Amino acid sequence: SDTGTLETSILTIDYPVSAGSYGYAATTAMGKRRALGEVQFALGDIVRAHADLKVALQDYDGLNQDIRDALELLQMRHNLNRDRVIALSTQLGTVTSINIGITVAKVVELAARRTSSIIEGMTAVTTESLPKVLGFSNDATSPARGGIKAAGTIIGTVADIVGDVSEGVQEGLSLSKETVGLSTDLAITTLSQNFEVQQAVKEIEAMVRNEAATRIKVYQQMEVIRDLVGRYQRHLAEGAQVQEQLARFRRNTAADVTDARYQDMTFRIFRNDALRKYRSQFDLAARYVYLAASAYDYESNLLGDDNRAGRDFLTDIVRQRSLGQIQDGEPVIGTAGLADALGRLDANYEVIKTQFGLNNPAVETTRFSLRHELFRMRDENPEDPDDPSDLEWRRLIGRRDPLTGHGIQRMDNLWSIPEFRRYCRPFAPESAGPQPGLVIRFPSTVTFGLNFFGWPLGGGDSSYDSSRFSTRVRSAGVWFQNYDGHGLSQTPRMYLVPVGMDVLRSPDGDNFATREWRVIDQALPVPFPLGANTLRDPLWIPQNDSLGGSFASVRRHAAMRAYHDDGFVEPDSLTTDTRLIGRSVWNTDWMMIIPGGTFLADPDEGLDTFIRSNTDILFLLQSYSYSGN
Repeated sequence: SDTGTLETSILTIDYPVSAGSYGYAATTAMGKRRALGEVQFALGDIVRAHADLKVALQDYDGLNQDIRDALELLQMRHNLNRDRVIALSTQLGTVTSINIGITVAKVVELAARRTSSIIEGMTAVTTESLPKVLGFSNDATSPARGGIKAAGTIIGTVADIVGDVSEGVQEGLSLSKETVGLSTDLAITTLSQNFEVQQAVKEIEAMVRNEAATRIKVYQQMEVIRDLVGRYQRHLAEGAQVQEQLARFRRNTAADVTDARYQDMTFRIFRNDALRKYRSQFDLAARYVYLAASAYDYESNLLGDDNRAGRDFLTDIVRQRSLGQIQDGEPVIGTAGLADALGRLDANYEVIKTQFGLNNPAVETTRFSLRHELFRMRDENPEDPDDPSDLEWRRLIGRRDPLTGHGIQRMDNLWSIPEFRRYCRPFAPESAGPQPGLVIRFPSTVTFGLNFFGWPLGGGDSSYDSSRFSTRVRSAGVWFQNYDGHGLSQTPRMYLVPVGMDVLRSPDGDNFATREWRVIDQALPVPFPLGANTLRDPLWIPQNDSLGGSFASVRRHAAMRAYHDDGFVEPDSLTTDTRLIGRSVWNTDWMMIIPGGTFLADPDEGLDTFIRSNTDILFLLQSYSYSGN
C-alpha cells in the first residue's frame, strides 16, 4: 500500500450451498471452470449414486405395494368366490325344496284324479248291478253285469294307477336332473375358484421371493453411497492439506516479498536523485510525444489495420524507456527511444501529406439556416409579416419545455447546463445571478444524399462533399435574420461549441468506414529548457518546475460576435471567428448558446424582443477539406 504497511485483511467470499447439500454450487457470476476437479467428480458420483438409490428404493416400495395390492385383491376374490358358492348352494337348496314340493303336489294330484276315477267307476258298477226291471226275479243278469263292470273298473283303475306312478316317477326324475345340474355347476365353480386362488397365491409367492433381491439392491446402493461419500471426504481432506500448504507457501512468499520490498525501498531511497529526476522528466517528454502521435492519428484518421496508423505509434511510445538519438535538434530513426517514434511520425506525415492532399486543401464557404435546413420550416407567404411559418418559428424558439435531445429551448439559467460550465468562458460571474438564454442543440453530418443536419437533401439545403475524407472548420460566423436593431443591442454575441464527437472518414480509396473522436481542447503547458545545474538542484521538481501550466486545463470557448441584417447579408461583410479551426464539421452534437443579457440589460426582455422579431438563425462555416488517397 501507499503507507508501506502489509495488507492482512481477509477477503470474504460467499459460496451458495446446493439444493442437494452435497457441497457448494458456483453462481453464474463466478464464471465457468476450464476443467473439473476431483471434488466435483466425487460430488457427481454421489449425486448419480443417490439417484440410483432413489430408483432402487422406488422399486422396493413398488414391489411391497404390489404384494399388498395382490393380497388385498386375493382376499377380495376369495370373498367373492365364497359369496358365489353360498349363492349357488342356496339356489341348490331352494330348487331342491321346490322340486320336492312339485313332486308331492304332482303325486297328490294323480291320487286325487285316480280316486275320482275309482269313485266314478264304482258308481257305474253299482248302477249296472241294480235290476233294470222292478222285481228281483225279473232281471237275473244284473249281478253279472255288475260283476263284469266292477272287474273292468278295477283292472282300468289298476292300470291308471300304474301310469300315474310312472308319470310321478318321470316328474321326480326330471326335477332330480335339474338338481344334479345345479350341484355339478356348484362343484365346478368351487374347483375353478380354488384354482384361481391358488394361481394368485403362486404369483404372490413369486413377488415375495423377489423382495429379498430387491432389498439387497437397496442395501448395496446404500453401501455405494457410503463409499463415494468416503472418497469425497478424502478429497476434501486432500484439498484442506493443499490449502494449508498454499497458506504456508503464501506466508513464506509474503515474508520474501516483504523483505524484497524493504530492500527495494532502501534502494529507491538511496538511489541517485538525479536519476529519479531524469525519469520524471522522461515521462513528461513521453507525454508530449504521445500527444504528438495523437494529433498525427487525428489528422491522418487511418484505421487500426494500417501499419501507418497512429495507434501503432501510441503503443510503441508507451513501451519506450529511453530518449533515443537526436542530431542537430532532429530525431534520428533507427535507434530505440522516443526520438525514433518522432522521426517515423515526421517521415510518415511527409509522405501522407501529399498522398491525402493535406498540403492542398479545398477551401469553401457554406451558409446554413436553422429554420429551413434543421427544423424544415418553409415560408408559406414571405411577403406577409404575419406568415404562419414565422409564428411557428417564434413559438419554437420561445418554448420552455425540457430539452431532452436536439432542438431549441429557452433556459432560465445557463449555469444549469453542464456543457456551458465546461466548454464556455462565462460572460459574468455566477454570483451575478441566473442568466437566461436560448440553447440550440443539433447534430451535423457529411453523408451523400443528406443535408448538413442529417435530413434528406432538398431544395435550398447545403451539404459537404462526402468524397473527401476530412472536412474541417476554418472559421465560423453567425447572424440573425430580421433582427430588431432599434430595440436590441447592435452587438449581440453567442457561443457555438462542438460538444459531441468529431467524425472523420477513412482516407483510403472506397473505404467509407468512419472513426469517432472525443476531442479535448487541452491547454498544453509550455516546457522550460533544462540544463545540467537544474538536474543537480535538490529543490527542482520536474512536474512542477518544468511546465508553465497544468495538463488538466481545458481551453474554453469565448463568445463570438453575431451579426444581423434586414433579410440577407453578404458573407464578406462578416467577421468570422477562428476558434473552431481544425475541428471536423461532422460532429454528433453542436451547441449554440445565446445569452439574453447580450441583447438588453434585462435578459428576459431582451429574449422576448428577439423572439418577436427574429425569423431565422443562420451561421456560416469556412472550411477546408482533404481528398484522401
